[in-house]
Amino acid sequence: MEPTYLQSEQCQVILGVLSALSYRSHSLSSYLHEITCGVNRLLNSDSTIVTLCEGETGQVIASNSQMENATSRFAMHKSVAKTVVQNGQALMIEDASQSPHREQLNGYLCYLGVPLRTLAGEILGTICSFSHLPRQYTPEAIATVELLGELAATAIDNYHLYQQQQQFNETLEAEVGKRSLELQAAQSKLIEQERFPLTFCLN
Repeated sequence: MEPTYLQSEQCQVILGVLSALSYRSHSLSSYLHEITCGVNRLLNSDSTIVTLCEGETGQVIASNSQMENATSRFAMHKSVAKTVVQNGQALMIEDASQSPHREQLNGYLCYLGVPLRTLAGEILGTICSFSHLPRQYTPEAIATVELLGELAATAIDNYHLYQQQQQFNETLEAEVGKRSLELQAAQSKLIEQERFPLTFCLN
């Protein structure tokens, strides 16, 4: 089994493109799709996905193939991604026929999974790459995928922060609108009282 090496020029081109991407100008799903395509090209894999993991449930949120079920959920205890998330380290399976994880790979023989680790150290999920044939990746190749995992994690984390800020802004705007209406009503009532003081007193 021959090791799969990274061509430095190809690596630099792909990293340059991915580093230039931003969810500010592209949707998060498009950004993650580009990352999965980059990993797939780097490793010459058959399939690459991005998963989010929370408790006992995982969710596929991006794929290099833009599959229709790219938002499918799965049970973590039945997935090799659980090992990656729990250990917080890359997991390389060169030949699943010799691995206890064979049943979890759905017919694939090679697997590389890296954690999606934010700058704060939180692990959100994984990038998982699959191949039908046994493969062997160099430490440099694995380190490159880990870097792409950090890019994906940062984008997801920033997107979640952006959504929270948007929700806060909407709540604040609604509260300001409500208070403004209450103030207008109070001012109108005060004006009426000043214009017709006797009527209000008699009532």
